[in-house]
Amino acid sequence: MGIGPVLRQCRELFEGLESLTDCGGGDGTTARSIVEAYPHIKCTVLDLPKLVLHFWSDEDCIKILAQCKKAVPPREAGGKVIVIDIVLGSVSAGPMLETQHLMDMLMLVMTRGRQREEKDWSEIFTKAGFSGYKIVKKLGARAVIEVYP
Repeated sequence: MGIGPVLRQCRELFEGLESLTDCGGGDGTTARSIVEAYPHIKCTVLDLPKLVLHFWSDEDCIKILAQCKKAVPPREAGGKVIVIDIVLGSVSAGPMLETQHLMDMLMLVMTRGRQREEKDWSEIFTKAGFSGYKIVKKLGARAVIEVYP
């Protein structure tokens, strides 16, 4: 899916960040791209099999996010967790809506996860101990979600 569109379309996401931990199950490509665009950000890569949250059940997402919350500074100090994932209902028609629904079917068949509507994400974030979130819908079928401790 690549970090390129996020770096181009969501520049404000990285404003004020001093450090970032990439725990998306990748090989460091995302962190390298972020450091190239923002050399002042210290990036750490945790190459763990977390992948993206839509691969996991609600209960597992809550556990993963609760651990992330422990690792970030308070909101007042600029702490946040950045989630790039599908938010069902964030587009109303066309190929992007079809993509969201096809991904939902794929998750149901291939994993324990699923695609989620905003109300589902809200419930997960609250149960993981977060105080709020903001959804930025600039990435077609995907959205950027800033989740605040």
